[in-house]
Amino acid sequence: EENDVKTTYQWQVRSNAGDGSHGPRGSADPKATQCVQYGDIVFLQNRWMDNRWLSGSRGSGDGVGTWNHLDGGYEENNVKTTYQWQFRADAGDGSRGSADVEATPAPRPEPTPAPTPEPTPEPTPAPTSEPTPASGAIQYGDMVFLQNNWMDNRWLSGSRSSEGNGVATRNHLDGGYEENDVKTTYQWQVR
Repeated sequence: EENDVKTTYQWQVRSNAGDGSHGPRGSADPKATQCVQYGDIVFLQNRWMDNRWLSGSRGSGDGVGTWNHLDGGYEENNVKTTYQWQFRADAGDGSRGSADVEATPAPRPEPTPAPTPEPTPEPTPAPTSEPTPASGAIQYGDMVFLQNNWMDNRWLSGSRSSEGNGVATRNHLDGGYEENDVKTTYQWQVR
């Protein structure tokens, strides 16, 4: 697995679906020079072969797989938001597209300050010993939740089944087993 099919475990994060080609020969992402932020809605394209994106909330709402989002038919036109995933720092309230606790707020215009005769210098804050990450930017090593954009209350959950290789989209906030007993199956570490 590690050597023969390692790219089946790799995902290209995209702000749009692109043209279906994966890796460096694929179409350039319009946000390729920007950091992925908490709250962003993205497409996850598999690196193993062309035209395969992660899709969730399939069937009864629990199904997950990779399909051709750009098929020119049903996948592209009828179920396109099953291919969209929102990066979240926590599970949120279950509503699709709701604000994330770590999302960078939209910039607000600064009010024009009234002129003062003599500005008072601000005290210099004491240096901190811990680095401060970019506000809202997802960092290497972060634990994230991936919420599917097809229906409310569906997050990507892994290590399911007795073999630990199952994947599903389920309701993490069910108030029972999913929320209390298997909550870490909904957390993904960025590597």
